[in-house]
Amino acid sequence: MICYVVRKEKFNDIKSRLIQENIEFLEDEAKFHVLIIPLSQKEIENIGKKYLLMEEKEVGELDFPGQSFKIDSSRDVIDKFAGLFISKGKRVDLENPDNLIEIKKWKGKYLVNVS
Repeated sequence: MICYVVRKEKFNDIKSRLIQENIEFLEDEAKFHVLIIPLSQKEIENIGKKYLLMEEKEVGELDFPGQSFKIDSSRDVIDKFAGLFISKGKRVDLENPDNLIEIKKWKGKYLVNVS
């Protein structure tokens, strides 16, 4: 399932676009962002960051190109997953990583974006 995280100030515009395209969605508000989960397969473009909703095991098995990475997340999530990626031969590079991995915990699952 693909989810979208958008800034709160963009939410009303995006919500009206979703409604115009007859796309149902679930939403969950955080302090500064709103999570939108489209219930249809139609892609919504240019509305924010795109995340995959994954179980913990799937995040641990994540394979990504390049050798170095940086995780953007909370300290406990970084501690949980950095070691798993390091054990696969990847290395942490905070200055110039090949991949930036954003992991957000949401209702017992993880929203993952690799760029």
